[in-house]
Amino acid sequence: MTTPSFSVRVFYSYSHKDDQYRGKMEESLALLKRDGYLIQWSDKNILPGQSISATIADNMKKADIVVFLISSSFLASDECMKEWKRAKTMHVGSRRPHRVPIIVGRCAWKDLLADDDIKVLPDDGKPIKTFNDPDEAWAQVYGGMKSLVEDLRADSSPRTRFLKQLQDVGDVVVSQRPSTLDDLFVFLPLSVYEPGSTERYDLPETTITNIDSLLQRGHVLVHGDDQSGKTALGRHIVLSLINREQSVLFVDLQVVKATSDIDIILAKTYHDQFRGDYIKWRNHQSITIVLDNLSSEPASIEFLTSVLKRYDNVIALASTSTYVSYYRDDTRLAKCTILQISPLTHVLQEELIRKRLRLMNANTMHDGAVDQVERRVNAIVNTRILPRYPFYVLSILQTLEAFMPRDMTITSHGHCYYIFIVARLMNAGIPKGDEAINVCVNFAERLAFSIYSHNAVNQQSFSRSDFDLFVANYKKQYVLPDYIRQRLIRRNYGILTDDGKFQHPYMYYFFLGRYLAIHEHADIIDDMCQNSHISENHLTLLFIIHHATNDEIIDDIMIRTMCSLDDIPPARLSPEETKQFRSIVAGLPTDILSGRSVEDERRASRHARDHDDRDNDVTDGDHSFNRMIYQILKNNELLGQILKARYGTFTKQKIAEIIETIADSGLRLVNLLLSDENDISETARYLHARTPKVSEQRIKWLLQFMSFLWTMINVELVVNAVSHRETAPIIRDLIRRRDNPAYDVIGFFCALDSANELTPELRRDLKMLLKRHDDSFVRSVLSIRVQHYMNTHRSSAKIEQGVCADLGIRYRHRIVPPS
Repeated sequence: MTTPSFSVRVFYSYSHKDDQYRGKMEESLALLKRDGYLIQWSDKNILPGQSISATIADNMKKADIVVFLISSSFLASDECMKEWKRAKTMHVGSRRPHRVPIIVGRCAWKDLLADDDIKVLPDDGKPIKTFNDPDEAWAQVYGGMKSLVEDLRADSSPRTRFLKQLQDVGDVVVSQRPSTLDDLFVFLPLSVYEPGSTERYDLPETTITNIDSLLQRGHVLVHGDDQSGKTALGRHIVLSLINREQSVLFVDLQVVKATSDIDIILAKTYHDQFRGDYIKWRNHQSITIVLDNLSSEPASIEFLTSVLKRYDNVIALASTSTYVSYYRDDTRLAKCTILQISPLTHVLQEELIRKRLRLMNANTMHDGAVDQVERRVNAIVNTRILPRYPFYVLSILQTLEAFMPRDMTITSHGHCYYIFIVARLMNAGIPKGDEAINVCVNFAERLAFSIYSHNAVNQQSFSRSDFDLFVANYKKQYVLPDYIRQRLIRRNYGILTDDGKFQHPYMYYFFLGRYLAIHEHADIIDDMCQNSHISENHLTLLFIIHHATNDEIIDDIMIRTMCSLDDIPPARLSPEETKQFRSIVAGLPTDILSGRSVEDERRASRHARDHDDRDNDVTDGDHSFNRMIYQILKNNELLGQILKARYGTFTKQKIAEIIETIADSGLRLVNLLLSDENDISETARYLHARTPKVSEQRIKWLLQFMSFLWTMINVELVVNAVSHRETAPIIRDLIRRRDNPAYDVIGFFCALDSANELTPELRRDLKMLLKRHDDSFVRSVLSIRVQHYMNTHRSSAKIEQGVCADLGIRYRHRIVPPS
């Protein structure tokens, strides 16, 4: 017979006058004890010198079964009645011990149980003392106890402590009520390259978006970047299978040692996570093993290999760096489907943000309010140096909401990155406290500047020997304890790679920007401002400004932006300027109001953003704009990010200057293609002569359409840069002062983007603009923008009906999905 891996603990509660019955019961259960199924305890096991009450209470808590030998003596004993009440109300986590009343003699046991609906032994509560043959009574007790023991051994329900560990979200989120993984989890896309080609880049890509598709793969290895959510995915899988009452184990490979036996590890893991007998559990037909933290250690891959041989459903989780460095071509993983975690799409990001807002008891989550939160996140993530993973999105929200820097020497935007870096340092084992963190920051600042001084664009040309030389020189000037250096380069946690490069781009730009902001390097900063169109300079300037204590750099960027294309006046979008668009506008649909649900429309718009992100992911050498145009675009993006992060530290006049600089430079770009009819006709004739297969009229229309798109793109870029609810009054004052169609359009678009929903005030402003501008271009773009807003935002039906009447379109009731 197989030795059980789990023994049921039995606690005896009895009157000492009935000690013979306690002894007789232990004797009747001897077979279960001998086979290892049972561990019995009574106060006879208390050792000399031990506290009687504490020892009894402690062993009752450990018990799976509490047996009560009930008699008149039991009912008359104060201590016995205390134990009865304690067992009845006792909880160990969510578990209560099983209470088994054994009726020893005639007594008022039914009054004791009252409404307590539990089964007693012997059968029907017949007292043991009344049996002609006592062995028959004890046989009934043995049979009942054996059934209960077998049931407990087969009970593989999860332990409360383990469920709490699975649901724990740590310090990632702070809210007004406790949060769990289920509250926040979103399933990130998993990319899989199907077999069929020897070249990986030729393989067709499939995306897995739910747990069922993942589980169908059998043997799977999932890899992802640091903080991509690998462990959260593993926990989600385990929780899902537990909820489905399917057999699963969650093994942390970090605890696996070279001499560890697979059964010893699995058995220990099982008993840490579940109740019942591991031997019985492992005989289940379908078992899934989830293995977290696959590392380069031989014991880690050997254990995984053993599990793959034994079980059909195995999901291993590893960092991408570990997979690429050690296991990409490992034949031991040949039968595994290899999946890579992708960042959040905009659709999933919105889902995550809504879940986060629900934790804050935001019962009325207006779509406009969600948009504003998204823009705050995108302002940081869209620097393209921070991946759109749940950890970062949640940390950004938490940092902006709850952890503002106390001394205000860094903006809230920059503080987000600082929080990420400090979290990694602490995970690497750096002591919590200013002293050790300051050592790390000082070292990292000077390392970043050393990398920059090597002309190491993207850190690529900075070698291990360069790093060793830097460390040697650094130690001549500063104290650098060896334990701190070792933790800075700790794999998967620190901030540096083994050869001294920063593990993530945002770390490099953060520390380089911090160094240049604090130390005197005016020549370098001036050169970066002059060449802000280069991505490395743009990103560094962003962090310099976030760390800077004065506005000189902002003033410099504003002056350079205003001086770019200063021979071209800002477009006013007057009827004279936009008359070339009349044919384009005439061909635009006047009614784009959708009958689909707002949810469907929002998903569609966010899918479009994902495509835009991919299409716009170009390098400095790829763009078709000349340097001056590109510099205006990058400077406006920079000024917009700073405006949103630091509006509280600027005077109203300064805010107005920044907004006007962004708007005027954007409208200068618009004016580049606002040619008159004669210029367009002349250009069309020239191009037709070069390509006679295309008609001159078609070429002219294409030129007009390109000019129209260029105009709307640059107007939207201005709106994205300056739109902010807190600065709305300043924008309104600026609109009144400039008094032209371009500023009217920009101002209304900003008001729309800052609104939670359509309001009577917005409708009033729209009516005023439609009345004021008897121009097909302005009326058309206002109508399309408002209709798009109505498609993607829930508002009062009464307001929407009024707006539709103002626009001259038919109001449609949208589909409302079931809740």
